[in-house]
Amino acid sequence: MSKARLKANVTAESAEYVSRLSAIVATQVMWTDYTASRLMACQLQQKPVVLALSVQAISNLMQPRSTLPLPSTIQTRRTIKDPVNAIARPFPVQSGFPPQKKLSSFFTEKQHDFYYLSPLPRIVDIEIGLGLVSLKTIYSGSIVRELSFYKLVRLQNLIPPSRLGLQEKWIEAMKNAANLAGWELNKTANGDEYTLIQIIVDVIFKELCSTNWGAVDGKLVGMEMRIKDVLSSLEMGTNDVRMIGIKGMGGGGKTTLARAVYDQIFMMSNSIHFDASSFVENEVKVFNILYVRRIYDVDNTDQLEALSGDLNWFRSGSRVIITTRDEQVLVAHRVNVIHKVNLLSHAEAICLLKRYSFGKEIPFLRYKELLEQVVQYAVGLPLTIKVLGSFLCGQNEPQWIDALERLKTIPLKATMEKLEISYIGLEEDYKEIFLDVACLLKGWWKEDAIKALESRGFRARNGLRVLEQKSLITISSDGKLGMHDHIEEMGRNIVRRMHPNEPDRHSRLWILEEIADILANDQGNQVTECITLTTSEIIAEILMKGLGSMKVLRFLNIFSSHNGSNWKFDEVSQYLPNALRFLRWHGYPFRSLPKTFQANNLVALDMYSSDIIQLWEDVEGKVLNKLRFLKFNFSNLMTLDLTLAPNLEILFLHHCHNLVELHMGAASLKLISLDLSYSKVTTLHLGIAPNLKMLRLEDCHHLAELHMPTECLNLTYVVMSNTKLTTLALGNALNLEVLSLEHCHDLLELHMPADSLKPISIDLSLSRLRTLDLRTTQNLKTLSLYDCHDLVEIYMPPESLKLISLDLFISRLTTLDLRITPNLETLHIRYCHHLVELHMPAAHLKLKYLDISHSKLRFLNLGITSNLETLSLRECDELAELCMPVDCPKLQHVVLSHTKLTTLHLGIIPNLETLIIRECNDLVELHMPVECLKLEDIFLSHTKLTDLNIGFTPNLEMLTIRECDDLVELLMAGETPKLKYLHFSHPNLRIPNLEGRLQIPKP
Repeated sequence: MSKARLKANVTAESAEYVSRLSAIVATQVMWTDYTASRLMACQLQQKPVVLALSVQAISNLMQPRSTLPLPSTIQTRRTIKDPVNAIARPFPVQSGFPPQKKLSSFFTEKQHDFYYLSPLPRIVDIEIGLGLVSLKTIYSGSIVRELSFYKLVRLQNLIPPSRLGLQEKWIEAMKNAANLAGWELNKTANGDEYTLIQIIVDVIFKELCSTNWGAVDGKLVGMEMRIKDVLSSLEMGTNDVRMIGIKGMGGGGKTTLARAVYDQIFMMSNSIHFDASSFVENEVKVFNILYVRRIYDVDNTDQLEALSGDLNWFRSGSRVIITTRDEQVLVAHRVNVIHKVNLLSHAEAICLLKRYSFGKEIPFLRYKELLEQVVQYAVGLPLTIKVLGSFLCGQNEPQWIDALERLKTIPLKATMEKLEISYIGLEEDYKEIFLDVACLLKGWWKEDAIKALESRGFRARNGLRVLEQKSLITISSDGKLGMHDHIEEMGRNIVRRMHPNEPDRHSRLWILEEIADILANDQGNQVTECITLTTSEIIAEILMKGLGSMKVLRFLNIFSSHNGSNWKFDEVSQYLPNALRFLRWHGYPFRSLPKTFQANNLVALDMYSSDIIQLWEDVEGKVLNKLRFLKFNFSNLMTLDLTLAPNLEILFLHHCHNLVELHMGAASLKLISLDLSYSKVTTLHLGIAPNLKMLRLEDCHHLAELHMPTECLNLTYVVMSNTKLTTLALGNALNLEVLSLEHCHDLLELHMPADSLKPISIDLSLSRLRTLDLRTTQNLKTLSLYDCHDLVEIYMPPESLKLISLDLFISRLTTLDLRITPNLETLHIRYCHHLVELHMPAAHLKLKYLDISHSKLRFLNLGITSNLETLSLRECDELAELCMPVDCPKLQHVVLSHTKLTTLHLGIIPNLETLIIRECNDLVELHMPVECLKLEDIFLSHTKLTDLNIGFTPNLEMLTIRECDDLVELLMAGETPKLKYLHFSHPNLRIPNLEGRLQIPKP
């Protein structure tokens, strides 16, 4: 209700009263003519307003949306002459719901004024008929309670002669009203109307919120973990205002989950105080807010803004839960925590179906297979399971089977109507994208689908994002388009329902039998724009001739498994419609495109695993000005002239093993991605390609010459392997992020860009580089040099502030300077037998994993490595000094072997779990921490230790001591109750703590 409209000519107390009261009852009260006229009368008299109204059918709070309109404002009307019958009829109480508290209230200003008391009989009738709980407010004293028969007679004189027939009814209503306990303004609130209003509001809310909502649905399944997830986000014990969202497809259980969370919260009401609460049906659920409004669908930010506004609208400790199908509504409203509703698992779906169809979880065994079929059809959607379960309840087996057979051709209406709400709310171009996904693109890789949709003229990236946010599609972590089976069914039904028995009038075709019939009978039309099919059952000649008559066909996706090489094109027949924009033919059986195909409108051409050798045969090549995407992966293509496709953006020719020539032309101004992996190309001139971002040349064994673009500022990704390149100059690729040159065994020279503007990962494994100059790569992120036998020198950048991982394996390096690598996390230096110097920074605060093996290092200072988790120094035969940090709070694993260390101070390592010291023959002192509460495994072999105190190790499980012949005493500070394995190889060792408790094995 608009506060602005109430403020005029009304006191502040009255405005506050009306606003708060309307907030409580706005979801259920239909304002009456009497109420409106009473309000208007008070406004005209400029006196406080106390409304006479009935809070009708509060039980509807638990019921589906009322069909009655919800007034947004109070319509002021002229004072009516007959207020007795002016009270609106209450909403009908629906059957089938458990008993709930019902509440009504009436307020009086002058109990002796007939004009204001005349609605009482009607109010009392309503209360009695509905079993309402009545609340009474006496504004001007407790006159009614003290009414005597004499006073009643006197009041009867106020009744106009025309209404004398109502005397008895009116007197009875007065007596009933007089018997009610109520609030008197003077006694309850010392005459303060605002305080009285506050008391009334609190009592009303307590009455409404004390209902046991959990009794509404005893068939809930799988809610426990879902409720816990939402409650953990609400953090009920904190005083901040928290707003979370629940997002999911229609019928997926958003409202059910929100209601269940609501129930759980009020089960906790003894420990958590709420000033007010309400469960507002449909799309918004609100907790602990003073003002409650009801809206039907949250599908735009304006509705949500009107309902909940900013967080500062609510009191401290408030919790707001919003459910929606559209994630963007939540994002735009700055809702940071969004829960995605998970559909039912198979076990949960079976359980729910049993409860609805049998009323128990253990039905007759003969229904087991039928239950499985229903659950398979529902695909975890609770709405479908509930509808089908209720429908099949009490039905016999033949009726179950018949219902399931019907679903194969006729979708479930209740589910379709629920799901179609999301479709109806889409803009027209998004509707077309949705129908394309439902009929054609489900299961495609996202990037391939984008190319197909863009070929059709759609803004695909934004469109798919909108569909995903509205819960109509899903995009998996690996980039595949998904769609629930019922949403797919809904989309396909939309395409077919206008002409269900005339497939030649459908905009999209995907059923093989229908397509085969249309093509075989040459039923070309002006309606069908998209076809997707598998051609294993269609003869190539019939297919090609039939397609030629589809004049407006723009999208054609064919999977072919037959060989059509014995059939030839003629010179005049139209085999492919010239309107085609997207053509994907996996297994294309011909050596070229038909001569009659103009391809003027072609945007995308994909010939995966095809027999095509060249685009055009025996004719001068046709220029394809609109072609943007070209893919011939795993095809027999031998040559390709890109001058015929001047606007090409994507060119994928990987696994074209016969490809020997690619003519790029002088300029490829729009080329973004190029993949020639596994081809036989020997020379590649990229010419002018200023927009090139990705270059893949994997396993191009014949590639000996590569000319990079003169300008390649957009190049971010270069991957090559097994080439014959001896030198590579990357020019001005300043934005390069990935450079991988694995197995380029002939590579002797690498010229890096003059600068690196972005973090870059470099992998030069198995190259023949002798020197690597990285001084210009200030943003080096990862460096992998695996098996670079000839590498003798690396020039690192003066500062490697972004380097997080360095992996060196088999090189001839002698020194390595890492002094300015503050963010290094992982360092592997293995089998670098010539390495004698390693310069580490004074502080390596992010270093987690340090592994050095088979080096000639003599000294190693770890500096400050407070985040180190694993330290491994193996086969470092010359290592005589190791400076451990004083404090390594996260160190868990220490492995040392074949060193010349004589003393080892482990410092403070409270989280140590494993300690292995193997064949450190010179080690005479080992200083363990006083306590290692997490230490589980100690292994010592071939040391010169004479005594050892391992401190307090209550979780020790394994203790192995081998060939430590000088060790005579092992001390422990306390018991080791978890010790399972103890082994030592000499009889003189004493372990005082274990004597008499364990049977110590002898060698």
